[in-house]
Amino acid sequence: MEKQHDHSMLCRRLGDKDPLHTLMRSVSGIPATKNTGTKPYWAEGHYQLQRSSIYNSMSEIQKNEVVLRLNRWSLELIYFIEKFGLNYGARMIELAESEEEKSLYSLFAGDEVRHRLMIEPFLLGEHPQNLNLHPLLSALNLCLQQGSKESMTFTIQVILEGFGLMHYSQLRDSCLNPELALVFNDIIKDEVGHHGMGVVLTKKSGNLAAQNEQIIHLTHNFVRSLIEADWVTKSLEITAGHLSHEQKVNLKQETFWHKSQSLKIEKMSQLISKTGNQDLCEKLHSLGSFDIKA
Repeated sequence: MEKQHDHSMLCRRLGDKDPLHTLMRSVSGIPATKNTGTKPYWAEGHYQLQRSSIYNSMSEIQKNEVVLRLNRWSLELIYFIEKFGLNYGARMIELAESEEEKSLYSLFAGDEVRHRLMIEPFLLGEHPQNLNLHPLLSALNLCLQQGSKESMTFTIQVILEGFGLMHYSQLRDSCLNPELALVFNDIIKDEVGHHGMGVVLTKKSGNLAAQNEQIIHLTHNFVRSLIEADWVTKSLEITAGHLSHEQKVNLKQETFWHKSQSLKIEKMSQLISKTGNQDLCEKLHSLGSFDIKA
């Protein structure tokens, strides 16, 4: 029986002293030295926390705890996304229909490995294992396990990679650590190519209409995962205790949460329109994919 490949984001990781790990680092040319630069990497302003009355009522120690937790989560999510990118690349190599396509995805997977290795030294803790960190990770895992080649290309490379360009640019521009900012700059350059490749393959595909139902389902999950995530509220509650519904509504108003969500929706709509698939935008709107709840 043919062996089933493990493309999950939690594929077994060998220890740092394993010969294969050492060889991987050597071949990549990326050192494993732990970064000891400026912390936090992003200040309270990156999360609009300075506008929050709850945050401003905290002690400096509590404020620092909230910000560093958000920093840690931000880096861990990137770490997982890059791990996912490697497994996605491996899956797409299997599904490639030409030498050129297989070669492109081999280069794609290599980029994702480099990105993960560049991020690892900046992690504010051990290598993360919690796939419940952000709802996006469940949406991506579902896409990898169930998605067709066409639906994965559209959802991951056109939407995710395109959205990632905006997200990574924001992280780079407000980053307090010059070395980490340079890492984001390098990643962004690669992601531009990955996104462009996805747009080309999507437009080239003659089987996209047949996958429309699955594309709608996977894209809906992806969009909702980005809109429903609320790390700022979660981090504040861990430090300050349970917040009432009224406090949460007030927090979102103070930190311009609705404006931030509207910008996400606008970006994702633009990415979908870029492929000429206006019907998908209309279908997602009818499903409530872009609804912002208080």
